[in-house]
Amino acid sequence: MSRTIFHQKRRLLRTRRVILVCVAVAVLLSLLVGLFLLLRGGQSTTARPVPPTDKDVPSSNLLHDEPPTLEPVRNLPTDFITRNTKSPRIVLYDISAQTLLYSKNGDDVCAPASLTKLMTAIVALENATPETEITAGNELYLLDPESSRAGIYIGHKMTLKQALQGLLLQSGNDAAYVIAAQIGHLMDENLTDRAAIDLFCQKMTEKAKALGCTDTAFVNPDGIDADGHLTTANDLLKIALYALKQPLIAELVATEQVTTTFLSGQTKTWKNSNRLMQSDSKYAYQGICGVKTGTTGAAGNCLISCATRDDGRKILGILLGAETDALRYEESIELLNLGFS
Repeated sequence: MSRTIFHQKRRLLRTRRVILVCVAVAVLLSLLVGLFLLLRGGQSTTARPVPPTDKDVPSSNLLHDEPPTLEPVRNLPTDFITRNTKSPRIVLYDISAQTLLYSKNGDDVCAPASLTKLMTAIVALENATPETEITAGNELYLLDPESSRAGIYIGHKMTLKQALQGLLLQSGNDAAYVIAAQIGHLMDENLTDRAAIDLFCQKMTEKAKALGCTDTAFVNPDGIDADGHLTTANDLLKIALYALKQPLIAELVATEQVTTTFLSGQTKTWKNSNRLMQSDSKYAYQGICGVKTGTTGAAGNCLISCATRDDGRKILGILLGAETDALRYEESIELLNLGFS
């Protein structure tokens, strides 16, 4: 009996030794792991950011469609702007810093005049290529008699790029109607000219909404005053920023003059209607790179202007409703200068 007890005690002691050894090993491993992590953490006190992948970046950023921030961030002498600008609606934006510098009545609904044509160009290029061949047709009979023209007539055959040159440089309403009708027919070949243009304008409004424009609607492709054809300075900022990210549009609005020969043989020379772009104008502006003029009775004299500097800064100004043609250029120059100050 005593021998049995002896063996039981011996087995118990062995079990305890095994447990103690296991505990000791576990403690030692924990200490080693802790020491390793401590040494590794001591190599850098700042966590290294993980580069974002396409999955980490919102699709709007990838497509450059992110609406601009509409809260002024940089302090400017806004009293000076208010006292020295008569135009009722103004936006000044620093593209390089993605910063709104100044806004006066930015949400006032107004007529957009030919600034409309930026959206006409956007929608055209989203539904056709620059090499797409288009032929002017009976849609030209739908033009307002007071329209500005690029000299396009029924039967003229051209590429979409050539039509866009007439649209964005000469600000031709005839180019706008030819583009809208022909691209509308590409969307639905069974439509009448009027219906094709209406479909195209519907796409213009839809694109504006997609860009975050909450107070913009288009009922024509050229900007002639019409019921329901409206926008705001803040909405035009979003449209202009998007337009300038489209390579062909950016190229055309920054072109002073172009001479082109249509596929049907006619040669046209178009000069940019933006006097800031004209090297022989007293309003010629250093570093100007576009973008668009617009004038109607309801809209007044309007101008979206954009300029750059050698240090990479890029400023965009939107001025709507100036009383005179001269005033829109004078005030736009003052705004751009202030943006670069």
